[in-house]
Amino acid sequence: MRLLVVDEEIIAGGVETLRRQLMPELARQVTEIVWVLPGHAADQYRELAERCGNVRVETLNSPGGLGRLKEGVARRVSGAVPRRLVDERLGRLAREHGCDVCMTTCTFGQEMPVMQLPVVGFVSDVNPALPERIRDNICKWVVRTFTISDFTCSELTRLKPACAEKIYSIPLAPPRGVKAGGNVTRGSFYYPAAPNAHKNHLTLLEAARGVAERGIEFRLTFTGAGMDGFARPGAGNEVIGRMRSYLEENRTLLDGRVTVMGDEGDAEVARLFAEASCVVLPSSYEGYGLPLAEALAYGKRVICADIAPFREQIERHGCERLATMVPVRDAGALEEAMLRHLKEDTSAEYTAEELQERLGRWTWTDAAERCRKLLEEVAGRG
Repeated sequence: MRLLVVDEEIIAGGVETLRRQLMPELARQVTEIVWVLPGHAADQYRELAERCGNVRVETLNSPGGLGRLKEGVARRVSGAVPRRLVDERLGRLAREHGCDVCMTTCTFGQEMPVMQLPVVGFVSDVNPALPERIRDNICKWVVRTFTISDFTCSELTRLKPACAEKIYSIPLAPPRGVKAGGNVTRGSFYYPAAPNAHKNHLTLLEAARGVAERGIEFRLTFTGAGMDGFARPGAGNEVIGRMRSYLEENRTLLDGRVTVMGDEGDAEVARLFAEASCVVLPSSYEGYGLPLAEALAYGKRVICADIAPFREQIERHGCERLATMVPVRDAGALEEAMLRHLKEDTSAEYTAEELQERLGRWTWTDAAERCRKLLEEVAGRG
């Protein structure tokens, strides 16, 4: 099978992880992948493609000839390349490489290509907080759709019950292998999340304030895509503004206990995971919940909101002993869970071998195999 992957949207976080983890595994199971990306993003994936050997990176824009001429004229006239020309470019690539099916790893705002190949898209989530135009666009893809968790599958099926037989779950997986722990800092909590309203950063700050009022020492660190704005007065979104105000109002209690970092690189995030004694995830909505998967790979204790995608992951990998679940947006319950963690033995619940067995119950290889089988079914139906 030859696969055309069209990724017009480049989004950090879980989507980025899906691309970087799924594509190499999928490449081992198909003849060739032609990966079409925006010009500005193509270079960052070329090294990954080269390691795979059978992944060819192409750009959405024509490299030259009549296609480039048409696109140039369109830009001068309207400021953008019309959808028709994008689809023409994709159609040419599909024919040149003899592709059997088209797939995208992200369908938030990406339009569904109009082409002769069957087209499939991954849906990361259908959060009610998404703009209506995005949710409407996601639903257009439900002619054939993959979702990143059983929860997202059920949510999308609820929105489009008539398409239930065309919505498939391909859950994401933890990082490959058990991660090496660092020098764990006792009493240190870590929350990696973008400053979005449903991530409930303020709930965690309220819980931290309650712990601090008891005179107990601890450390709480925030990172996430978009957190860079915290360090610049007046910058950042509404969530960052509220965090900044809350920390200022409670400076006496939280100074030295709470640190807000920015959008840190992989190495720094790995260090923070390794050194944390507990990962805290108070989010009220997730399509899958990548930080939980990462925390499990490090064998970390986790305090998380009691939401379906978190329960799904914990049960799939049999890691119930690592997790404490609390009601959504309940700062009091979160405070009590943090206090219990600070008072209890924080040694590892599982040996490395036990953890490896649990994480191996569903891997990226399993996800790629399920993806390949479903793609073959789709290609066979036409």
